[in-house]
Amino acid sequence: MAIELVILDKKNKDDFILLLEKELCLIFKTSVEDLPDNYGRKYSWSLLSLIESDEIDSYQLLYVDGKFWVGSGGMVREYNQEKIYQACFRAFSKTRGINTGIGSRSYAHEFNTSIQIERARELGCSFVILSFNENNKKLFDITKNFHLRRVFGDVFIPSECPVLFNGVNQWLLMMSLK
Repeated sequence: MAIELVILDKKNKDDFILLLEKELCLIFKTSVEDLPDNYGRKYSWSLLSLIESDEIDSYQLLYVDGKFWVGSGGMVREYNQEKIYQACFRAFSKTRGINTGIGSRSYAHEFNTSIQIERARELGCSFVILSFNENNKKLFDITKNFHLRRVFGDVFIPSECPVLFNGVNQWLLMMSLK
């Protein structure tokens, strides 16, 4: 199995954005102008806007055997007066057609999330946080109980209920870097 990571950096930013736009349009079956709010340019908090304004610290596109698998990023935020790193930010994947088992997202964590955890350490963050809005409780449970545990063991501590994070009630998985 061939694994390739395309990683956003200052040198490849323009080419990376073009590739990201292509993958987003294929996944969401739309034009760049009509991408969902979280991923396009409509708002300052939309993915392409955040990348273009250099507010995303890292973003990776993972390919398995030459086929797009998942994209996700990370950014520094403040939570409870601590510098934290939000990993798996604005993640999207092509799980239909390639998900032959529950391990598909584990690739994402093995490669993408590992890079984001290392960035958090380099930047002196206290925690790595993955967040899931209230509509994604099932994904939170699967990620908590299987995907992260398979790659990292039991280092991520789940919130017991949704908490206010970045202005939205969300389920959190937190890994201490202290």
